[in-house]
Amino acid sequence: MKWTVCLRFNLVLLLLLNATVSVSAANYNMSTAPVTIATGDTCCDPQGNSNYSNNQDITQVMNACDANSVIVLYFSTLNLGSGDTLWIYDGAATSAPLLVMLEGTPASSITVMSSGTVLCLRFKADAADNAPGWEAAIKCVNINISTASTAFGSPCHNGPGQLAPFCTDENPYGITYQNSSGDVSNASVYLGTYGIGCLNSTPNPAWYYMKINDPGDLLIYIEQYNTNNMPIDVDFICWGPFICASQQNFAAAICAQAFTLSNCFCGSHRPAGGNHNGDMGGYPVNNVIDCSYYTTSTEWCYIPDVQHGEFYLLLITNFSRVPGTISYSLVYPASTANTDCSILAAITSNSPVCADTLQLTCQNPQTGAVYQWWGPNGWSSTVQNPVINNATPAMSGTYYMLKTLNGQVSDAASVEVVIGVADSIYFEDAICLGSRYTDNGFDETPAAAGTFNFTRTLQNYAGCDSTVFLTLTVFESYHLVIRDTCCAGSVYSNHGFTLPVPAAGIYIDTLSFTTAYGCDSIIILILMANDAYNITISDTCCMGGAYIRYGFTVPIPAAGTYTDTLSLTTAYGCDSIITLTLRVNDTYQIAINDTCCVGGAYTRYGFTVPIPAAGIYADTLNLATAYGCDSIITLTLKVNDTYHITVTDTCCAGGAYTRNGFSFPVPVAGHYREILNLTTAAGCDSTVTLLLSAGASPIISAVVDENPCTANVSSISLSFTGGLSPYYCVWNNGATTPAITQLPYGTYTALVTDSVNCKTNYSATLTASDFQAVASTVFSYCNEANGSAVVHASGGSGSYALVPGESTAAPVSFLCDDFVFDQLPAGSYRVAVTDSICTLNVAFTITNLGNPQAGFYTRYDAYKAREPVLFINSSRYATSYYWDFGDGNSSTEENPIYFYDDFGQYMVTVFATDDYDCVDSFSNEVRLQDLASCYFPNTFTPNGDGYNETFGPVCHNIQMEDYLFVIYDRWSNKVFESHDIGSQWNGTINGKEAMPAVYVWHLLYRNERHKLQERKGFVTIVR
Repeated sequence: MKWTVCLRFNLVLLLLLNATVSVSAANYNMSTAPVTIATGDTCCDPQGNSNYSNNQDITQVMNACDANSVIVLYFSTLNLGSGDTLWIYDGAATSAPLLVMLEGTPASSITVMSSGTVLCLRFKADAADNAPGWEAAIKCVNINISTASTAFGSPCHNGPGQLAPFCTDENPYGITYQNSSGDVSNASVYLGTYGIGCLNSTPNPAWYYMKINDPGDLLIYIEQYNTNNMPIDVDFICWGPFICASQQNFAAAICAQAFTLSNCFCGSHRPAGGNHNGDMGGYPVNNVIDCSYYTTSTEWCYIPDVQHGEFYLLLITNFSRVPGTISYSLVYPASTANTDCSILAAITSNSPVCADTLQLTCQNPQTGAVYQWWGPNGWSSTVQNPVINNATPAMSGTYYMLKTLNGQVSDAASVEVVIGVADSIYFEDAICLGSRYTDNGFDETPAAAGTFNFTRTLQNYAGCDSTVFLTLTVFESYHLVIRDTCCAGSVYSNHGFTLPVPAAGIYIDTLSFTTAYGCDSIIILILMANDAYNITISDTCCMGGAYIRYGFTVPIPAAGTYTDTLSLTTAYGCDSIITLTLRVNDTYQIAINDTCCVGGAYTRYGFTVPIPAAGIYADTLNLATAYGCDSIITLTLKVNDTYHITVTDTCCAGGAYTRNGFSFPVPVAGHYREILNLTTAAGCDSTVTLLLSAGASPIISAVVDENPCTANVSSISLSFTGGLSPYYCVWNNGATTPAITQLPYGTYTALVTDSVNCKTNYSATLTASDFQAVASTVFSYCNEANGSAVVHASGGSGSYALVPGESTAAPVSFLCDDFVFDQLPAGSYRVAVTDSICTLNVAFTITNLGNPQAGFYTRYDAYKAREPVLFINSSRYATSYYWDFGDGNSSTEENPIYFYDDFGQYMVTVFATDDYDCVDSFSNEVRLQDLASCYFPNTFTPNGDGYNETFGPVCHNIQMEDYLFVIYDRWSNKVFESHDIGSQWNGTINGKEAMPAVYVWHLLYRNERHKLQERKGFVTIVR
């Protein structure tokens, strides 16, 4: 029976941290439709809460609730029949990385988490048998921002016992793990207030996780000793398995409380001597794998049937709360699996150091590992244990290391480094005589005033010896007399005094105070107060420039009265005022513009200017105003010329000439001279003389060459007499020559002009014959000679005939001006028709109707028997189809789907018919064959008994191109490789028998459709 989120019979308490139960939770039966999930949902196999069906292959995409979350699946039930499989991919398709392949009935509940926002699930059932199926609770969790407690006891806090990776492998690197001590931490800050598994309480927790390398069973021996090497109590609980893309994702998920950690309230499980055979104490229960709380310093954690890449979470508690060190090792032969030690990356240094050699050390070195170090100021290294000589304080800070082994990358380890130098520190200070100095680590009481030097030695933050130098000045008390001056009528405030000064005179005052160093002192002030002054000055000046006098500088932009005030200080420092009243008189700058005619001199406005010629003259007159201010008058004089102009012109005789101011008759052709007297606009007398040539209109003669049968071959030629040459001709078609050729039919006009612009017009019309011959056609059918055409003649002379030898088709009859052509196949034709004057070429085309083009194709070259074959019709110009499938069956569908019963080769033909009953056919062969497959045994026994001596795939119908079969040992070393399907592994490595163990195989081949296939798996040698 399956369970849902809502019903668990109160036997198991699901610890769903940071999850909220939603009344709108959804249950999804697996289908092909993508879904968006939320916390509180469940998903099931396609049949839900009943046995699933055989022959299923369904792929479904799950999307997280938002872009910042990942998906977590907690499998509450997983019961699959033999040969049935659930694949889970870390992405949106089966091409994404495979997270896990689930089969059978695991003993413990499995948790799977995506690295991003999408998971792809593929469920496949064969035809053999079925089972109840599977069901998983869903979480949608943001693992980027942890909401778990960071207090001591939480795996996410920063301190002793925080979450850390560990490995077993008989502890070959001497790795031990510190347990927290001396505090009151408890795992309840993370797990809640309930007892966890068998522990009931979880004092001083230490959180660890491991990743499985080789599959099998794990029996882990755990022991804890205090700092005096005395045994102390250790207890544990283990959860798993968890499937994640990387250890970084797993650690982030733990901090985000993304996983369901079951709480089974089961008993303690500690078989004597760690012998767990047949005694699992009721474990695993849900995802609690094992648990023990015995009051001993040793425990055994048994994790059966672990698989490569699985993560397990281990909680260690220290009930006595004293400092302790935990050690782990595997127990053989009970352990056939091992963990991945590449996830460890602990580092140390010899810090602090004083400007010396810095040594960085990897505490978990491994053969074949790759190291990546980085630190302050861009420093980096790839050696296992870097050494930095002549280290300086600039290289202080945090250093990090990543370790990569067999493709697995560890979490970044870090260590703080302090590098110092011996310092020299200088201080300067002062005190009053008789005081005690106790600052900066000194304790001094000088006996006299003066400057004293003291020295002391100390260690700085890096443990480097440093020297502190103190220069101490000892001051006495002061008795000062200050003499100063001020102005009467103010308040004196200086040197700490505030003293009213109502009138000029001498004032004396005393001030008692304490100096900055606390020394009592007295100041006596003797103050002399001086008078201040107020003076008024009146003055005049002319406009222009600035007034500079009596200490004033006053801009003068315009005439008027100005007032300004000058503040100054007397020789005794007293503020005084001088007031200026200034009257500014105007100056004048006058511009005069005038005109005159050439001749004599210009005498006006006080100017006398000679005028030798027309042009622009300028002159300036300087004078002074009644107030003595300099002024200027500027004259601009335009002098206009007188004119005597001769004009030459032409006209046609027989009228009057009225241009250029003249008007007189021109009765006949010839030459005329006239004079016109006038005055210019400027009033200057002038004369105009006209020289006129009078001509007559040209006389035109024309020659016309006209052709009524052919366009664009006629011509017109003109000649001219009379008037005055040369002559100019312009036609309405744009031509400018007397003769024009290659003229189409129409009317042509010309305008002829002589040299004095006398004009004559000409016009002529070119007419074409009205002879016509037009063809009409009837198309042919199905590519046969059954088309026809009629050529009809009209106009012209009325007598028509075909031109012998010029026609590509012979007429059948001639009736009523119609030439009839019959029994014509499709094609292009030409006939020549004449009316005894003109000949016309007539072209026509016979079009064929009805020409279907048959064709089809299939998606693949080969199919499996009873696999549907889709025939994709590629025929053109057809309306109906008939299919012959080559096995006696047929179809009239356009794109039929057909099932063949047996293997073989079949010739398939499609007949395509159009609306004119025209038919075309196309044939192609379809092959039916068995599809490619490969079978692998999971064990073999190369022991010489003649049975199962070799291991390799048993394949059928695969392609040999790109074939590759490789086998690796547990350390990823290649032990066998073959490109030949007939070659198998005989269980030896370099000629020696391989140890009984689990080995990894990898196969690449192409199927019957030449698509590259990839398979991976495990095989066990049994001897």
